[in-house]
Amino acid sequence: MASDTDTIQVALKHHQAGQLQKAESLYRQILQDNPNHPDALHLLGVLTHRLGKNVIAAELINKAIASNPKSPIFHFNLGVVLNALGKGKDAAEAYQQALRLKPDYAEALNNLGTIMKAHDQLDDAIEKYRQALRLQPDYVEALNNLGSALKAKGQLDDAIEKYQQVLRLQPDYVDALNNLGNALKARSQLDDAIEKYQQALQLRPEFSEAWVSLGNCQETLGLLESAIDSCRQALRYKPDYIIAHSYLLFLMSYNVLYSPARILEEHRNWDAIHGGRQKAHTFSHSKSGEPDKRLKIGYVSSDLRQHAVSFFFDPVLKNHDRSQVEIFCYAEVNKPDTVTERLKEMADKWRTTVGLSDENAAHMIYDDKIDILVDLAGHTANSRLGSSPTNQRRYRLPILVTVLLRG
Repeated sequence: MASDTDTIQVALKHHQAGQLQKAESLYRQILQDNPNHPDALHLLGVLTHRLGKNVIAAELINKAIASNPKSPIFHFNLGVVLNALGKGKDAAEAYQQALRLKPDYAEALNNLGTIMKAHDQLDDAIEKYRQALRLQPDYVEALNNLGSALKAKGQLDDAIEKYQQVLRLQPDYVDALNNLGNALKARSQLDDAIEKYQQALQLRPEFSEAWVSLGNCQETLGLLESAIDSCRQALRYKPDYIIAHSYLLFLMSYNVLYSPARILEEHRNWDAIHGGRQKAHTFSHSKSGEPDKRLKIGYVSSDLRQHAVSFFFDPVLKNHDRSQVEIFCYAEVNKPDTVTERLKEMADKWRTTVGLSDENAAHMIYDDKIDILVDLAGHTANSRLGSSPTNQRRYRLPILVTVLLRG
């Protein structure tokens, strides 16, 4: 009869070969006889994470840690699972515990740095990546991440150097090619950036993020039709890619070859994919029974500042009949200026939405009992229509009117 150690080895071979059902069956076989077997619990947790069942994976790995708290890899993989669950703080603690047990754990340093970068702790993240690289100088993932952190700090030359170092070690590292393209684009070296995106796409045609970045460069060069084609390629590989779809709509609005009917059709496609599924979260108010009450009108915009939109919006705001309507402005304005202050004085209520999740912004608007909500951004930067990858949960409000004001 095979020992647990032998069975673990056989299961691990199946696991590494992608034969997950066979591996899972053997892990569970061990756990039937020994429910606290740490390696079987841990590896079953890793397998369960691979299947996307992260809550169960965390429970299994925690049980493994309870049986063997001194294994650094158990804490490391718990960190991976917790991070996948969006529990960054807990994940960081798991990585730190792995490092307490194994101070030269380069992968834990790298992952800890990535959590710090996600929380804008760029200096700390850079230090973690550098520590990982001191332990493992050819660690391409840490080099690539270090480049991204340096780029986020605006140190483009240093970032480019790191990406180039990655590509010398591993010429087909697609993420580094894409990141190098982003850094070159930030330096306005558009032709060079396009070359890197194209190299990345030759290696990984389904890399939708690179297609969107390529489209951005093409747009800047005035190649609108090429940019639109790039967005369509991104959506071909990733049909629910909300950033690509919003960008496509933005580009179509600037292309005179697209009729209003065609643009409307594409907007309806966007809503069917990204809007319709949110209707379960509809907010609704009961009728007030006051036919003569002042209407509450809300305007949502990130451009209530020195911007083309404000030149059109200023007279709209001035000429509302305040005996009939009450005006609320929901300003996603990171850097208010004198125009912001002037508009603020003309509104009845001014709400700052900077830093709020879409859900919290929606609740703010709901609590204000807005009757008509007017969106002034459409599919432009910093809108609340789902174009941001970190804010994809959208809430429907009483009436949403998209008004894109441009010269």
